[in-house]
Amino acid sequence: MAKSIVLWILAMTVPFSNPLKAQVGIGDSLIAFNLPDTSGKGVSDKDLAGQIVLFDFFATWCGPCKIEAPQLEDSIWQVYKDQGVVVLGVDFQETNDKLKEFIDTYNLTYPMVRDTAGSLFQAYGFRGFPSTIISDRQGKIVYMEGGFDIPEFTRVIDSLLDITVIKDMRIPSPLPRELTLLGNFPNPFNPSTRIDFQLDTAVPLQVDVNIYNILGQKMETLFTGQLASGMHSVNWNASKYSSGVYFYKITAAGMEKIARAIYRK
Repeated sequence: MAKSIVLWILAMTVPFSNPLKAQVGIGDSLIAFNLPDTSGKGVSDKDLAGQIVLFDFFATWCGPCKIEAPQLEDSIWQVYKDQGVVVLGVDFQETNDKLKEFIDTYNLTYPMVRDTAGSLFQAYGFRGFPSTIISDRQGKIVYMEGGFDIPEFTRVIDSLLDITVIKDMRIPSPLPRELTLLGNFPNPFNPSTRIDFQLDTAVPLQVDVNIYNILGQKMETLFTGQLASGMHSVNWNASKYSSGVYFYKITAAGMEKIARAIYRK
């Protein structure tokens, strides 16, 4: 349930008007494409044949996309790029200069192309940014969702690589760890709200709670420190900020949860 809520929040943050009905779905082949990269060279579906591909449909002005991109770089691209896995950013209807600025700002090294007409995005029937497709080595779609969920991306890619057991042996994690986001109350709020979450862990973990605006810019750190297993709450007083939609992100030992808070004066 928590994953579904996060995906809904992130996908609906920047909705796309009048989406077309999806032409394909899970189990279908990828839609053929040929899109320019930042150098102007065309990149096509044929160039990616035989590889596992994560397609990230995004826009440089999208707040959640700015949160997602560095995580794709660090947790997916850098981890899997030598195992026949490609992360391909698909920028929606923007100039090459805008895309290059985005790449430089977030120090991204995974390949990017520009969907200049927005036709590929619309062909998949997506309604907002970011949206994600993962295809297997045969070019079949195995994952297709709006929003982003890095742990789920990892699970899907691992299953395609068939290395789940090997990975668990390589990086043993004998201690149970789970982060559960319970939400913020009240929501909408004015001017204060309480963010509740639960940790299930055998040892204290480093926890960070940060606030972001709709553009993905970090506004404030509410908490950073070690927390033991149990229920925890962090209060946020937003009186110094303007009314609007904000996001809070809780991270703990590689786990993370993101949710939306609405401030109404």
